[in-house]
Amino acid sequence: MNLDVLKNDEKALHLSDKYNVIKSSDIVEKFEKKGFVITDYSEARVRSQDKENKQKHFVRMSLADSIKMPERPEVILHNSYDGSTALKMYMGMYRFACDNGMVIGDHLSEPLKMKHTNKQWDYLIYKFIEEYDAKINSQQRVVNQMKNIPLDKNKEYEFACRAIELREDINDVVDPMELVQVRRIEDNAMNLWNTFNKVQESIIGGLFQKKFDLEADGETTHIIKKASKLTDVNRIMKVNHELSGLAKKFVQEIYW
Repeated sequence: MNLDVLKNDEKALHLSDKYNVIKSSDIVEKFEKKGFVITDYSEARVRSQDKENKQKHFVRMSLADSIKMPERPEVILHNSYDGSTALKMYMGMYRFACDNGMVIGDHLSEPLKMKHTNKQWDYLIYKFIEEYDAKINSQQRVVNQMKNIPLDKNKEYEFACRAIELREDINDVVDPMELVQVRRIEDNAMNLWNTFNKVQESIIGGLFQKKFDLEADGETTHIIKKASKLTDVNRIMKVNHELSGLAKKFVQEIYW
């Protein structure tokens, strides 16, 4: 992994003197002292030289002794030094069976957000780490609740249809049920948790077909092709959060 962005301590030139870079490497180091390791890293593309090594980046960390758990809790760091985002810390879940990393929505675990003008960031990160166990236990209870909510084919179809709307580049999906296709034995159980996982993997991985109309010489041609995989950090974060919010709505609709 190229971690040059994490170590950078320079801000974009257009930012004011009040902006103080909170280095991601400093935060990662604090987690490493508590037994965490980096499990994944990605960064946004840059078009301006001013933003080189200052762009949005996305770091996933887990406790070293939980790496091979079927479902392991994660900490997600989202940061930049170009003024495009505040520093954010989230709780997440990684599903080993399908190499599936999820960002859990605000309703499951309140994220930590702070501007680069915040001079108490050191204390806030310390507090976040100290509260890790309680946050993870709360998150796991919600995951268990989702596992205990059965969904029939009609409900799965409804979830898939509502989830499709969360990707902006989709003209029309050929068959929404592609999003809930069973690809491994772990996905056989018909419950909200498995449906959430299957849809998340399909939408971000582009594991479905889409159709659109191509106009040429006064004629319309119907084109069907495989969707593309999402690679942009911002879009992945957005889809993750909105899918998590959709799952929350399903829990409320079923129970209330």
